[in-house]
Amino acid sequence: AEWCSDWYGENYYAESPWDNPPGPATGLLRVVRGGGGSGLSSKAHIGLASGRLPEWRPPSGTEFLGFRSAARNACLPGGGPGFRVVVVSSAGPAGSAAPTTRTSPEQPATAEQMGLPTAKINSVGMQLVLVPAGEFMMGSMTPEEGRRSNEAHQQQVRITKPFYVGAQEVTQAQYQQVMGTNPSHFQNAQHPVDTVSWEDAVRFCEKLSALAEEKTAGHRYRLPTEAEWEYACRAGRTTRFSCGESDSSLGDYAWHRENSELSPHAVGQKRANAWSLFDMHG
Repeated sequence: AEWCSDWYGENYYAESPWDNPPGPATGLLRVVRGGGGSGLSSKAHIGLASGRLPEWRPPSGTEFLGFRSAARNACLPGGGPGFRVVVVSSAGPAGSAAPTTRTSPEQPATAEQMGLPTAKINSVGMQLVLVPAGEFMMGSMTPEEGRRSNEAHQQQVRITKPFYVGAQEVTQAQYQQVMGTNPSHFQNAQHPVDTVSWEDAVRFCEKLSALAEEKTAGHRYRLPTEAEWEYACRAGRTTRFSCGESDSSLGDYAWHRENSELSPHAVGQKRANAWSLFDMHG
Protein backbone atom coordinates (compact mmCIF):
# COMPACT_ATOMS: atom_id res chain seq x y z
CA ALA A 1 0.00 0.00 0.00
CA GLU A 2 1.10 3.58 -0.51
CA TRP A 3 1.50 6.72 1.56
CA CYS A 4 -0.37 9.90 0.62
CA SER A 5 0.44 13.39 1.85
CA ASP A 6 -2.87 13.87 3.70
CA TRP A 7 -3.79 13.47 7.32
CA TYR A 8 -6.53 10.86 7.72
CA GLY A 9 -10.08 12.18 8.23
CA GLU A 10 -13.01 9.84 8.86
CA ASN A 11 -15.47 12.05 6.95
CA TYR A 12 -12.90 13.47 4.57
CA TYR A 13 -15.05 13.43 1.45
CA ALA A 14 -17.90 15.39 3.01
CA GLU A 15 -15.60 18.00 4.52
CA SER A 16 -13.11 18.67 1.72
CA PRO A 17 -13.21 21.67 -0.61
CA TRP A 18 -14.18 21.03 -4.20
CA ASP A 19 -10.98 22.12 -5.96
CA ASN A 20 -7.67 20.33 -5.29
CA PRO A 21 -8.59 19.17 -1.76
CA PRO A 22 -5.46 18.95 0.42
CA GLY A 23 -7.06 16.86 3.18
CA PRO A 24 -7.54 17.78 6.87
CA ALA A 25 -5.28 20.49 8.26
CA THR A 26 -4.27 18.37 11.27
CA GLY A 27 -4.51 14.80 12.44
CA LEU A 28 -2.90 11.85 14.20
CA LEU A 29 -2.54 9.36 11.33
CA ARG A 30 -1.71 9.59 7.63
CA VAL A 31 -3.76 8.11 4.80
CA VAL A 32 -2.80 4.83 3.14
CA ARG A 33 -4.06 4.07 -0.39
CA GLY A 34 -3.78 1.17 -2.82
CA GLY A 35 -3.65 -2.56 -2.16
CA GLY A 36 -1.08 -4.83 -0.60
CA GLY A 37 0.07 -8.31 -1.52
CA SER A 38 -0.91 -9.70 1.88
CA GLY A 39 -4.42 -8.37 1.48
CA LEU A 40 -7.09 -7.76 4.07
CA SER A 41 -9.33 -10.29 2.36
CA SER A 42 -9.04 -12.56 -0.65
CA LYS A 43 -9.03 -9.50 -2.92
CA ALA A 44 -7.58 -6.87 -0.56
CA HIS A 45 -10.42 -4.48 0.26
CA ILE A 46 -8.08 -1.55 0.17
CA GLY A 47 -7.51 -2.37 -3.50
CA LEU A 48 -10.82 -0.66 -4.35
CA ALA A 49 -10.33 2.61 -6.21
CA SER A 50 -12.02 4.28 -3.21
CA GLY A 51 -10.26 2.08 -0.62
CA ARG A 52 -8.63 4.09 2.15
CA LEU A 53 -7.31 3.43 5.63
CA PRO A 54 -5.45 5.30 8.33
CA GLU A 55 -1.91 4.00 8.73
CA TRP A 56 -2.24 0.91 10.90
CA ARG A 57 1.35 0.65 12.10
CA PRO A 58 3.56 3.08 14.03
CA PRO A 59 5.10 5.77 11.78
CA SER A 60 8.49 4.03 11.99
CA GLY A 61 7.52 2.14 8.85
CA THR A 62 6.26 -1.29 7.88
CA GLU A 63 7.17 -3.87 5.29
CA PHE A 64 3.69 -3.53 3.77
CA LEU A 65 3.89 0.19 2.99
CA GLY A 66 5.69 1.97 0.18
CA PHE A 67 5.05 5.05 -1.92
CA ARG A 68 5.19 6.68 -5.30
CA SER A 69 6.19 10.22 -6.15
CA ALA A 70 4.56 13.13 -7.83
CA ALA A 71 6.60 15.81 -9.54
CA ARG A 72 5.93 19.43 -10.28
CA ASN A 73 7.47 20.74 -13.46
CA ALA A 74 8.37 24.42 -13.65
CA CYS A 75 6.62 24.74 -17.01
CA LEU A 76 3.27 23.68 -15.53
CA PRO A 77 0.94 26.37 -14.21
CA GLY A 78 0.04 26.20 -10.53
CA GLY A 79 1.76 23.50 -8.54
CA GLY A 80 2.53 22.84 -4.92
CA PRO A 81 5.10 21.50 -2.51
CA GLY A 82 6.25 17.92 -2.88
CA PHE A 83 5.14 14.80 -4.76
CA ARG A 84 3.51 11.40 -4.86
CA VAL A 85 5.97 9.18 -3.19
CA VAL A 86 3.80 6.45 -2.24
CA VAL A 87 5.44 6.81 -5.09
CA VAL A 88 3.11 9.09 -6.85
CA SER A 89 5.03 11.65 -8.77
CA SER A 90 2.99 14.76 -9.43
CA ALA A 91 3.26 18.15 -10.95
CA GLY A 92 0.13 18.90 -9.11
CA PRO A 93 -1.80 21.78 -7.65
CA ALA A 94 -2.23 20.69 -4.05
CA GLY A 95 -0.46 22.75 -1.45
CA SER A 96 -1.50 26.11 -2.83
CA ALA A 97 -4.65 27.77 -1.58
CA ALA A 98 -7.58 25.56 -2.52
CA PRO A 99 -10.48 27.53 -4.01
CA THR A 100 -13.95 26.31 -3.10
CA THR A 101 -15.92 27.91 -5.90
CA ARG A 102 -18.09 25.59 -7.97
CA THR A 103 -17.90 27.36 -11.28
CA SER A 104 -17.70 25.18 -14.35
CA PRO A 105 -14.08 24.51 -15.32
CA GLU A 106 -12.73 25.33 -18.70
CA GLN A 107 -11.94 22.40 -20.96
CA PRO A 108 -8.58 21.06 -19.68
CA ALA A 109 -5.72 21.64 -22.09
CA THR A 110 -4.17 18.53 -23.58
CA ALA A 111 -0.50 17.69 -23.14
CA GLU A 112 0.06 18.51 -26.80
CA GLN A 113 -1.57 21.95 -26.41
CA MET A 114 0.66 22.69 -23.42
CA GLY A 115 3.78 21.41 -25.20
CA LEU A 116 4.35 18.76 -22.51
CA PRO A 117 5.45 15.15 -22.99
CA THR A 118 2.89 12.57 -21.88
CA ALA A 119 5.70 10.63 -20.17
CA LYS A 120 9.30 11.25 -19.16
CA ILE A 121 12.16 9.49 -17.36
CA ASN A 122 13.91 11.38 -14.58
CA SER A 123 17.56 11.21 -13.49
CA VAL A 124 17.08 8.13 -11.27
CA GLY A 125 15.17 6.17 -13.91
CA MET A 126 11.72 6.91 -12.56
CA GLN A 127 9.01 6.97 -15.24
CA LEU A 128 6.64 9.90 -14.82
CA VAL A 129 3.26 9.97 -16.55
CA LEU A 130 1.25 13.12 -17.19
CA VAL A 131 -2.22 13.00 -15.60
CA PRO A 132 -4.69 15.44 -17.16
CA ALA A 133 -6.76 17.96 -15.26
CA GLY A 134 -10.41 17.06 -14.77
CA GLU A 135 -13.31 16.27 -12.45
CA PHE A 136 -14.41 13.06 -10.72
CA MET A 137 -16.61 11.73 -7.93
CA MET A 138 -14.27 10.90 -5.05
CA GLY A 139 -15.41 8.12 -2.77
CA SER A 140 -17.41 4.95 -3.14
CA MET A 141 -20.33 4.70 -5.54
CA THR A 142 -23.67 3.66 -4.03
CA PRO A 143 -24.03 0.77 -3.55
CA GLU A 144 -20.56 -0.74 -3.96
CA GLU A 145 -19.52 -4.17 -2.72
CA GLY A 146 -16.82 -4.13 -0.06
CA ARG A 147 -16.83 -0.43 0.74
CA ARG A 148 -16.38 0.91 4.25
CA SER A 149 -18.23 3.71 5.98
CA ASN A 150 -15.28 6.10 5.57
CA GLU A 151 -15.59 5.77 1.77
CA ALA A 152 -19.34 6.35 1.55
CA HIS A 153 -19.29 10.15 1.59
CA GLN A 154 -18.95 11.04 -2.07
CA GLN A 155 -17.60 14.41 -3.10
CA GLN A 156 -17.31 16.06 -6.50
CA VAL A 157 -13.65 16.98 -6.88
CA ARG A 158 -11.88 19.02 -9.52
CA ILE A 159 -8.17 18.66 -10.23
CA THR A 160 -7.50 21.99 -11.87
CA LYS A 161 -3.98 21.43 -13.25
CA PRO A 162 -2.29 18.44 -14.89
CA PHE A 163 0.46 16.73 -12.93
CA TYR A 164 3.13 14.07 -13.40
CA VAL A 165 2.95 10.95 -11.26
CA GLY A 166 5.19 7.92 -10.93
CA ALA A 167 4.06 5.14 -13.25
CA GLN A 168 5.21 2.69 -10.58
CA GLU A 169 5.98 2.78 -6.89
CA VAL A 170 9.45 3.94 -5.92
CA THR A 171 11.80 0.98 -6.22
CA GLN A 172 14.50 -0.04 -3.79
CA ALA A 173 17.16 0.81 -6.39
CA GLN A 174 15.77 4.34 -6.79
CA TYR A 175 15.52 4.83 -3.03
CA GLN A 176 19.10 3.59 -2.57
CA GLN A 177 20.38 5.93 -5.27
CA VAL A 178 18.79 8.99 -3.64
CA MET A 179 19.04 8.15 0.07
CA GLY A 180 22.20 6.01 0.16
CA THR A 181 20.42 3.24 2.08
CA ASN A 182 17.79 0.57 1.57
CA PRO A 183 15.63 -0.12 4.65
CA SER A 184 13.48 -2.76 2.93
CA HIS A 185 12.59 -6.00 4.67
CA PHE A 186 12.16 -7.80 1.31
CA GLN A 187 15.43 -6.96 -0.44
CA ASN A 188 15.31 -6.76 -4.24
CA ALA A 189 16.38 -3.77 -6.33
CA GLN A 190 13.28 -3.78 -8.57
CA HIS A 191 10.76 -4.40 -5.80
CA PRO A 192 8.97 -1.43 -4.23
CA VAL A 193 10.89 0.04 -1.32
CA ASP A 194 9.24 -1.02 1.94
CA THR A 195 9.57 -0.39 5.67
CA VAL A 196 9.55 3.37 5.08
CA SER A 197 7.71 5.84 7.27
CA TRP A 198 5.74 8.81 5.97
CA GLU A 199 8.66 11.00 7.05
CA ASP A 200 11.07 8.80 5.09
CA ALA A 201 8.94 9.22 1.96
CA VAL A 202 8.85 12.99 2.41
CA ARG A 203 12.63 13.15 2.89
CA PHE A 204 13.10 11.09 -0.28
CA CYS A 205 11.03 13.61 -2.20
CA GLU A 206 13.05 16.49 -0.80
CA LYS A 207 16.41 14.90 -1.59
CA LEU A 208 15.28 13.89 -5.08
CA SER A 209 14.13 17.47 -5.72
CA ALA A 210 17.56 18.74 -4.64
CA LEU A 211 19.52 16.67 -7.19
CA ALA A 212 21.21 18.89 -9.76
CA GLU A 213 19.59 17.17 -12.73
CA GLU A 214 16.12 17.50 -11.23
CA LYS A 215 16.64 21.16 -10.35
CA THR A 216 17.81 21.84 -13.90
CA ALA A 217 14.71 20.09 -15.26
CA GLY A 218 12.50 22.17 -12.96
CA HIS A 219 11.15 19.14 -11.09
CA ARG A 220 9.92 19.28 -7.50
CA TYR A 221 8.68 16.12 -5.87
CA ARG A 222 6.14 15.39 -3.15
CA LEU A 223 3.66 12.76 -2.09
CA PRO A 224 0.34 12.85 -3.93
CA THR A 225 -2.70 14.09 -2.13
CA GLU A 226 -5.41 11.53 -1.46
CA ALA A 227 -7.60 13.18 -4.09
CA GLU A 228 -4.83 13.07 -6.70
CA TRP A 229 -4.15 9.43 -5.85
CA GLU A 230 -7.77 8.30 -6.32
CA TYR A 231 -8.16 10.43 -9.46
CA ALA A 232 -5.04 8.82 -10.98
CA CYS A 233 -6.14 5.36 -9.88
CA ARG A 234 -9.60 5.67 -11.42
CA ALA A 235 -8.18 6.97 -14.73
CA GLY A 236 -11.57 8.26 -15.82
CA ARG A 237 -13.58 5.25 -14.60
CA THR A 238 -16.40 5.20 -12.03
CA THR A 239 -16.23 1.46 -11.27
CA ARG A 240 -14.91 -0.35 -8.16
CA PHE A 241 -11.57 -0.87 -9.87
CA SER A 242 -10.02 0.94 -12.80
CA CYS A 243 -10.46 -2.32 -14.72
CA GLY A 244 -14.19 -2.65 -13.99
CA GLU A 245 -16.63 -3.86 -11.33
CA SER A 246 -15.69 -7.53 -11.03
CA ASP A 247 -12.96 -9.20 -8.96
CA SER A 248 -12.42 -11.63 -11.81
CA SER A 249 -9.99 -9.45 -13.79
CA LEU A 250 -8.23 -7.88 -10.80
CA GLY A 251 -5.43 -10.45 -10.92
CA ASP A 252 -4.39 -9.03 -14.30
CA TYR A 253 -3.83 -5.61 -12.69
CA ALA A 254 -2.88 -6.26 -9.05
CA TRP A 255 -1.04 -8.51 -6.63
CA HIS A 256 -3.27 -9.67 -3.78
CA ARG A 257 -3.65 -12.50 -1.28
CA GLU A 258 -4.58 -15.10 -3.89
CA ASN A 259 -1.78 -14.51 -6.41
CA SER A 260 1.12 -12.83 -4.57
CA GLU A 261 2.25 -15.76 -2.39
CA LEU A 262 2.35 -13.07 0.32
CA SER A 263 5.57 -11.74 -1.17
CA PRO A 264 6.50 -8.55 -3.06
CA HIS A 265 7.13 -8.56 -6.79
CA ALA A 266 8.96 -6.29 -9.21
CA VAL A 267 7.03 -3.16 -10.14
CA GLY A 268 5.20 -2.89 -13.44
CA GLN A 269 4.61 -6.62 -14.03
CA LYS A 270 0.81 -6.35 -14.17
CA ARG A 271 -1.33 -4.43 -16.66
CA ALA A 272 -1.48 -0.64 -16.38
CA ASN A 273 -4.69 1.35 -16.05
CA ALA A 274 -6.00 3.58 -18.85
CA TRP A 275 -3.53 6.34 -17.90
CA SER A 276 -0.49 3.99 -18.01
CA LEU A 277 -0.12 3.72 -14.22
CA PHE A 278 0.87 0.37 -12.75
CA ASP A 279 0.14 -1.37 -9.46
CA MET A 280 -2.49 1.08 -8.25
CA HIS A 281 -4.71 -1.68 -6.83
CA GLY A 282 -1.95 -3.74 -5.26
